[in-house]
Amino acid sequence: MANRPSKSKANSDSKTEPDSHGVRSDKPRRPKAGLPSFAAAVRNGLEIARKGGLVERKPSPFEIVAEGENFRLRHYFPDTESDSEYATRSPILLVPPLMMSADLWDIAPGSSSVATLYAAGADPWVVDFGSPEHEEGGLGRDLTDHVLAVSDAVAAVKKATGEDVHLTGYSQGGMFAYQAAAYRKTRDISSLITFGSSVDLHGSLPAGLPPEMVIDVIERMSALQSSLIPDGIPSWATRMGFQMLDPIKTVQQRIDFVRRLSDREALKEREGVRRFMEADGWTAFPGPALAELMRQLVAQNRLLKGGLVIGDETVTLADITCPILTFVGLADTIAPPDTVRAIYAAAPQAEAYQVTIQTGHFGLVVGSKSTDEAWPAVTDWLKWRRGEGLLPASAKRLEDRPPKKRTKTGLDVAKSVGALALDLGSGAFSEATRGMGSRLGQLARFADAVAPQVLRINRLADIRSGSKISPGLSLLERADESPEDTFFLFEGRAHSYRAANERIDNIVRGLIEVGVRHGQHVGLLMQTRPSAVAASVALSRLGVIVVLLRPDLPLAEQLAITSIDHLLADPESGPEAHDVYGMDVLVLGGGGDARTLPDGLVDMEAIDPERVQLPDWFEPNTGLAGELAFILITGAEGNLRTSRVTNRRWATSAFGTASACALTPQDTVYCRSPIHHPTGILVCIGGALTSGARLAMASDFEGTIDAASFWQDVRRYGVNVVFYTGSLCRALLNAPPDPQERHSPIRLFAGSGMARQLWTRLRERFAPADVVEFFASTEGNAVLVNLTGKKVGSLGRPLPGAGDVAVAAWDLNAGRIDATRNGLARPCTPGRVGLLVERIDRERGELETRPLRSLFEAGDAWLDTRDLVRVDRDGDYWLVDYVRDVIQSEDGAVATVEIENLLAEHAEEIDLVAVYGVPKSSVAELDSDEHDLVVAAVTLRPGEKLDPVAFRRLVERQLRPSQRPSVVRIVHEMPVTGGHRIRKRALRAEGLGFGDDARSEETWWLAPQSDCYQPLEHGRVGELATLR
Repeated sequence: MANRPSKSKANSDSKTEPDSHGVRSDKPRRPKAGLPSFAAAVRNGLEIARKGGLVERKPSPFEIVAEGENFRLRHYFPDTESDSEYATRSPILLVPPLMMSADLWDIAPGSSSVATLYAAGADPWVVDFGSPEHEEGGLGRDLTDHVLAVSDAVAAVKKATGEDVHLTGYSQGGMFAYQAAAYRKTRDISSLITFGSSVDLHGSLPAGLPPEMVIDVIERMSALQSSLIPDGIPSWATRMGFQMLDPIKTVQQRIDFVRRLSDREALKEREGVRRFMEADGWTAFPGPALAELMRQLVAQNRLLKGGLVIGDETVTLADITCPILTFVGLADTIAPPDTVRAIYAAAPQAEAYQVTIQTGHFGLVVGSKSTDEAWPAVTDWLKWRRGEGLLPASAKRLEDRPPKKRTKTGLDVAKSVGALALDLGSGAFSEATRGMGSRLGQLARFADAVAPQVLRINRLADIRSGSKISPGLSLLERADESPEDTFFLFEGRAHSYRAANERIDNIVRGLIEVGVRHGQHVGLLMQTRPSAVAASVALSRLGVIVVLLRPDLPLAEQLAITSIDHLLADPESGPEAHDVYGMDVLVLGGGGDARTLPDGLVDMEAIDPERVQLPDWFEPNTGLAGELAFILITGAEGNLRTSRVTNRRWATSAFGTASACALTPQDTVYCRSPIHHPTGILVCIGGALTSGARLAMASDFEGTIDAASFWQDVRRYGVNVVFYTGSLCRALLNAPPDPQERHSPIRLFAGSGMARQLWTRLRERFAPADVVEFFASTEGNAVLVNLTGKKVGSLGRPLPGAGDVAVAAWDLNAGRIDATRNGLARPCTPGRVGLLVERIDRERGELETRPLRSLFEAGDAWLDTRDLVRVDRDGDYWLVDYVRDVIQSEDGAVATVEIENLLAEHAEEIDLVAVYGVPKSSVAELDSDEHDLVVAAVTLRPGEKLDPVAFRRLVERQLRPSQRPSVVRIVHEMPVTGGHRIRKRALRAEGLGFGDDARSEETWWLAPQSDCYQPLEHGRVGELATLR
C-alpha cells in the first residue's frame, strides 16, 4: 500500500488545474495568402518579440516535497484523487540532463511527459537541479553532487510512497540514473528507463582517428576549461552548443517557424517547445561537473568500463541488477544507437531491453514520436513491472551483437613502436624516431599513444648512476602534474595523488620525529593497504633503504638474514613484531579514532605533522639511481635469501612496464601481488607512478584467486590491465563463466612466469585481451619482453634501456660455461643452449652481485642470472631451464621446461605440470648411483582424468627417450610460492610422493614391456633403479 507524500512548500505555479493531455498535430495549417498573411505575421512577430511568446506557460500542478543541498523534488498532481486510487500508481522519478531545466518534463499541455504519465496511471516525480547560475554554490557542483542528489531523491520517493521507484532519465539525466542506481546497487529501484543515454562514449568519437588522439584533445580541453572558464558554460552557450550538434535541424526549425508566423493557432501549439528550446529550457553547466564529465565519462569511458569515482567511492554499472528499458533514436546524432545499446555490456547482470524510434535526440521525449511511441511503451512497461500487463510489444531484449571490425587504435600503434624498439635496441631506436615528426608529418604528431613510449624508453636509457630517480620523486611529479587524478583504489575507495602526496609528507615528518634518518635500513612489515603503499613511498622520499618484510613468513627468520635500524608495522602485526624484534616498533595505519597501543609500540598516527620541525639535513627525494632502494625477502621458509634493488632497478621495471603495456592515465591496472613482492612494488606501483594509470589493489592476497571476487573488482574499479605472476590466472580459467566476464573491459594481461598452455587458454577465453610476458632478474637490470605475442611461450627480446644482455655457450652435461682454449666463454650461436648474463655497468647504477669477470674479454664483468636460454634466428629468447633444475639422468642432462611445455600443450587434461629429478639412490639401495629419475607431477583440469594409454603414446610421440618421465604423480594441488610459481624444491623433497605429507592422489610408472603407465605400488619402487 503506497503512502501519500507529506507536503512541504508549494511552487508558485502549483495552484493551476490539470491541463488537457491531447497530442499536438504536426500537420501544418494552410497559411493565409497575400497582405493579410503578411500583416498577421508582423503582428505575431512583434508580440513574440515584446512578450516573449503568444501565451503564458501553464505548468502542471506540483509540490516541492523534499529539498536537498543540490536539488528539489517535485511531486506532480497532488491531491487529485483518493488514497485507494493513489495506491495503484507506480512512482516514476524523472531526471533531466544537467544543462536543461526540469521543465523538460512539462514543456506545454501538448508536450508534457508528466501529464501523459499521470493520465496513464503513473505517479510522476521530477528531480529539479535548479539553475546553477542562480543557486548558491551552484556553479561549483561536480558530477558527484548530481549523482548523490538523484540517489537522495530515490530514497525520498521510496519513503513517501513505500514503493520501489522507476528511475528515468533523458540524455545525461539517464547517465545520472545509471550512476545513481549503481551507487545504490539498485536498492529501492524497480527499473531503469533511459532516453538517448550513451554508455560507450568512445563509440561517438570521430571515426578514422586513433581514440587516444581524440581523448588527449578532450583532456587538454578539460584542463583548459578548468583554468579559463572554471565556472563552466553559461546557459546561452549550452543552448547554442546543443543546437550546433545538429545545425541542419536547427535551420529547418527556424525556417518552419518563419513559414508559420502568420498562423497564430499553429504557433500556439508549438509555443511551449519553441520557448523551451530558444530560451527558457537551458541552464548553465557547472565547471567542475563539466571537467569531471570530460575526464571520467568521455576520456576514461567509465560508464562502460566501470571504476567511476563518486566522492571517494568506486562505482560500476555492473552492480545494476534491475530491468532496464532504453529508448534508442535511430536518427540520433548526439547519442548514436550503438553507444546507447552499450548498457548491455556495462550492466551484464541486468535484463536490458530497447525500444527503437525513428527520431533524433530531442524527439525521444518531446514531440509526436514520443507521444505516440515512447510514452505508451513506458506506461506498458510500468504495468508489466507491476504484474498487470505484458512486456511492451516494441521492447526487444538487448543481446550480443556481432562485433564490429576492430579499428587500429593508438595502442596498436604504440605496440608496433614497442616491437620496433625491441628490434633496434634503445640507441638505434632513438635515432630511428628522432625525425618521426618530420617524416610522417601531422599523423606522427597525432599519434599521442606513441610519444609516451618513445619518451619512456629514452628516459630509461639516459639514467645514470647519479640520476635522481625514486618512487618518492615519481609520485611527487605525478601529484604536481595531475593532483586530482586517482592514484590508488582499494576496498572500494579512491585516493587521489594530492591526498596521497599529503599523506606521504605527513608520514615523512612522523618518521623524522621518531629518529629515522637518511641511509638507515627500515623494516616494513605490513599487509597491503593504503598505509603500506604510502609508507613505502614515504621511506623512499626520506632516503632510507626499505626492507620489505613478509607477513607470511616468520619474522625471526627474516631478521636473521638482514639487519634493520627501525621496524615499521601495521596495528595487526605490531605486538608480535615487538616480541620478536625486542625494540620499539613504529605503528602506522588504522588511526582514525583515539587509541592506546601496548607498551613497545609507537603510534605514528598520534604525531601532529604540523608540529614537527624539519631538520637542516633533510632534503626530500634525493635518491640516486645507483643507490640501494629496497631489500626483498625471497624464497620459502627455511630457505630465505635477500635481493637488493636499486632505484635504477626500480625504474627499469617501472618505465619498462609502462612502455611495454602502453599504459596511459585512462588505464586502471590491477595488482594482486602484495607490496613486499617484486611485482607489487616494482611492476604495479612503479608502472602506475610512471604512466599515471590508476592502481587497483586486491584486498585478499592469500591462496588462489577467487574468480567471482576478481570480476567484481574488475568491474567496480574499471580494470583493463591485469598484472599476474606465475599460475595466478589458472583459477580464472578453471572457473565456470561469470556473467560479469561478458564484455569484460580487460585489454591486457601482463606479468611473468605464465605457463605456455595457460597463455593460450587465456587468450582464447578472454579475447580480445592479449598477453605481454616479461622475464627479469630481481637484482640486475636485465628485462626481456614478449610484446607481440606471436610466439607463445617465448621470453621475447631485451627491453631497450634495460641492462645489456648476452648469452654464453653452456655445456649442459658438464653444468658449466663452454669456454674456449684461452678460457673465455664462447658466444652462443642461434639454437644452442646458453647462460643468460647481464653486463654490470656501475655508471648506470647496477649492482655488482655474483660477478663473472673476464667472461668474453679481459676485464669485463657480467651478472650470472642462472637462467639457461636459447635464442632463435629471429632474435627471440626461449627459456630452456634454470641451472638448479636440470636433471642429470643416465642418458645425459635433461632440461625440464621443454618437457613441461610439450606435455601441457598436447594433453588437454593437464592443468599444470612440473618435471623434476629424483636421485635413484633415494629409491633403491644404490649409494654409488648419482643419476636422477625423471619425474612429472601434474594437476588436472576440473572434471578431467588422465588416460594412461593415451599419455604413454603422447610421451613416446613427443619426447626423446631421455626426456620421458619414469614416474608420473597426479597431485591435487601444486606447491607454489607467494608469487604463484611452482616450488620444485618442495616436490623434490617429496620424491615419488609416498611420504605421509605427500600430496599425490595417484602415482604411475613407466613399467617395462607395458603399453601404458601403471599404478606404482610402494613395494615395487626398487624396480625403478633398473630403468634408464
